[in-house]
Amino acid sequence: MKIKFCGGCNPFYDRKKLYIMLLKNKEIQKLDKIVILNGCQRGCRKSIKNKNIINIQEYIINNDLKDINEEKIYNWIIENIFK
Repeated sequence: MKIKFCGGCNPFYDRKKLYIMLLKNKEIQKLDKIVILNGCQRGCRKSIKNKNIINIQEYIINNDLKDINEEKIYNWIIENIFK
């Protein structure tokens, strides 16, 4: 698994905390996935529709900026990483 970051100009959550949470999960480290830790809905780091890319921007937009916290985002990533 690779983890990429946006520029971090307008984050709605603690991206470093989420990054550490992901690194601690050894099960997902071996997967051929890319997680993009976009901090907000702007999406300055965009991705094409690809089942191997999980873009946090999608979570932020679909939740209408409500309930944005690292634990919920982490759970969303785990749900989507095994789809």
